Amino acid sequence: MHIYQEVHRRALPQECIEACSAPGSIDAAITYWTLRLNLTVDRECAIRALRSTDGWDQEELNASTDLQLAQRVLWLAAGYFDENGQDVDCFFLEG
Repeated sequence: MHIYQEVHRRALPQECIEACSAPGSIDAAITYWTLRLNLTVDRECAIRALRSTDGWDQEELNASTDLQLAQRVLWLAAGYFDENGQDVDCFFLEG
């Protein structure tokens, strides 16, 4: 699954959302689901969106692999869907 500017809730299994937004260390779940979904992201959109969260600086994002960027986007999207429940259908990569 390739993500360009948005992630649709229906593209992520509920088990993925739950595992990737659970409390505690979720690194293994993020890696598992990124690989299971064959998740890729548009590099420029992902960097722009991730930078806007202030969680990562530009240098760190530029040095990130495509896999790392996809994992971070999945983590944000899963958290967004978990927090907002069934009321939202889409997580937009905006920056």
